[in-house]
Amino acid sequence: MEEFAPVLVTATIFYFVAYIVRLSYEHKIRLKLLEKGLSEEQTKALNFTGFTSGSPASLKWGIVSTALGAGLFLRIILNRMIDIELRDEFTLGLMLLLAGLSLIVYYFIDKKLNNQNEER
Repeated sequence: MEEFAPVLVTATIFYFVAYIVRLSYEHKIRLKLLEKGLSEEQTKALNFTGFTSGSPASLKWGIVSTALGAGLFLRIILNRMIDIELRDEFTLGLMLLLAGLSLIVYYFIDKKLNNQNEER
């Protein structure tokens, strides 16, 4: 697991740098729109994050994080149940499999929530 630490640190730094660049870019666009004559309320109403569905994104990432944690937990349990040390590739594969399944589950939850919102 120690060999993953540099990868995680690099990915985290990259994410935060990209996020800061995105925020500064959106701020510059909002300032230009204000200079062109749009009101402050109109610029705040603009959604720079792209398409959002009816269900919150925190639900999706909560489900995915839970699935990743379950993958790690399953590996620990399997290591204790059988006397063979499982390879890291098994852990990664299990985590990706569960993350993919969780995204499929989220798709159906999102679809159901959107159908309920359309019926109202």
